[in-house]
Amino acid sequence: MATRSMSHNPGDPVKAESIEHWADGLEPANSDQHEAPAPPAQSTPPSREPRPCSADGPLLQLVYHNLDRQYLALDAQIRQARSDGITVAVVHGMRTASRRMRATLRVFRELLPNRPRHHFTGELAWFAGELGRVRDLDVQCTTLERDIAARPAAESARFEPYLERLRADRELAARQCGATLGSERAAKLLEDLAAFLAAEPSPAALRRWSDLGAQEGALQFALRARKRLRKLGKRAQDDGTPSHLHKLRIRCKRFRYLLECLEPVCDDRLRRTVHVVRKVQDTLGRYQDAHVARQRIADERARSGSDTQVTGLPLQEISRARDADAEAARQQFHEDWRAFEHRVTKKKLRKLLR
Repeated sequence: MATRSMSHNPGDPVKAESIEHWADGLEPANSDQHEAPAPPAQSTPPSREPRPCSADGPLLQLVYHNLDRQYLALDAQIRQARSDGITVAVVHGMRTASRRMRATLRVFRELLPNRPRHHFTGELAWFAGELGRVRDLDVQCTTLERDIAARPAAESARFEPYLERLRADRELAARQCGATLGSERAAKLLEDLAAFLAAEPSPAALRRWSDLGAQEGALQFALRARKRLRKLGKRAQDDGTPSHLHKLRIRCKRFRYLLECLEPVCDDRLRRTVHVVRKVQDTLGRYQDAHVARQRIADERARSGSDTQVTGLPLQEISRARDADAEAARQQFHEDWRAFEHRVTKKKLRKLLR
């Protein structure tokens, strides 16, 4: 394979433009703050900036450009959490940053060294999972608050005790999340990521992938991801179980993150495509949130037995409301998916990525 000379040292700090789409999904529902346990002594913020990339350069450089950005975003969000507490916005920011990085590691797996990629994919999954319970409770609190606000005052009072139970569980989950942020494992994850990005890509990797340009590679990876997404989407259309819809939501998110990774070399040409994919993802997210809320209510009722503090709660009414939310999202999904099939075609992707 012919090689192309590379003048950039991966560790050199350089300037880079910003991507607009760092926040997605849940908007901050309230301004409550939950203090995290005091973390270990913190190092100074990383000074390096994302390495440069261009449409004329190799795809590998674009991949590491995005990994740089995602690492810096994750580090900033964790520092924000340690400073401000476990707020709704910070939890969402940490989960988004970690999932973006994990998606990049998975989508571009052929270009990355196997052992570090497997390690970081697993550790980032652990980290996002540690935040998951807080995020689920944030959504459930926000949804129930909206239900209460829509009811007459005399009727809404019956729902307040269950909301207080959710808030109490959220406080406990926030403390556990704070412990995670202060753990040696979380600190080592950031340290190892920084060391990996300072050392990679290796000269051998640069030589191996020098002929795969950013635009050519972008098209190849986008078409492959679209094909896999459509296959899963067709299965969900035929058998829309919660499990299938959840897997499709994850694959939609991964495809969207891939498209946003390509923005530095595609400018804003993919913006409408990203919007279509995000619409499917958000609809499936609403379905998943309703499903998780229903599961929690079912667990509450199963555990309660004859506990009057639980049996006196309007759980059946809340469950019916979440059933309605899930059904509405399911119906919207079919409409959104038809729009995806029409607007995100192989022909249109080829045109946008040339």
